[in-house]
Formats: sequence, structure tokens, C-alpha cells
Amino acid sequence: MPPRMTHICLHVRELDECVKFYSDYCEMRIIDERVKAGEGSIYMAEAGRQTEYVLQLKSGGDSRRLAA
Repeated sequence: MPPRMTHICLHVRELDECVKFYSDYCEMRIIDERVKAGEGSIYMAEAGRQTEYVLQLKSGGDSRRLAA
């Protein structure tokens, strides 16, 4: 089987705002949530595609300036 992309992780500043964006504009839904005190990860996917492609939104976007 050729390689394929199954997920991506984005480090974001505001989890709630990002969840709203991907829910409203991409019709993605939360499939798993691992958040404690506002920090952690939320996993989203389109309905019926949970095993094909998952978007992970991870808190800490401000403190992780990995790209120039």
C-alpha cells in the first residue's frame, strides 16, 4: 500500500476558536478530547471519515514558534 496522510497536528493559540472554525467551515466534529484546564488536544474528523483522516488541534501555539 502506498503511503498516505492520515492525520495532521496543528499547535494553536485558542482551542475553542479553532474547533468552532473547523466545525463551522469544514463540517468536522470532535471525535476525541484530551483537555485538562484548557491545555491538551482535540481530535476532529469529517462525519464517516474518522478512520481515514484526523485533525489534531493542540494547545500551545504561542510557545511553539518552530517556523520562521
